[in-house]
Amino acid sequence: MNSETAASEQTQRFSPGDPAAREHLLDQGYAVFKPVVAPKQCSIGLGHFWDWIRVVSDQKVMPGDVDTYHHWPLSHRPQPHIDPTYSLPPIRTRTGRLE
Repeated sequence: MNSETAASEQTQRFSPGDPAAREHLLDQGYAVFKPVVAPKQCSIGLGHFWDWIRVVSDQKVMPGDVDTYHHWPLSHRPQPHIDPTYSLPPIRTRTGRLE
């Protein structure tokens, strides 16, 4: 067993809606969830995503070919001057932590 496998086996996984996930996120900066989407639905969604990417990149970005990823269309990247959510400030919780 390598260190990557050991680390992933020790990672706590939460069920959707488990309030402990939020606490873990606030304390540790991340939370890992148990599978929330059936594999078939995930595959369908991923297929739709790549179909869209192929269209908006004029077939220049191809799944699995990282050499094509630099062709990502600029009009679909977050841009501060046109995307109002790009630079939203973090939200402080009641305890003063940032979310």
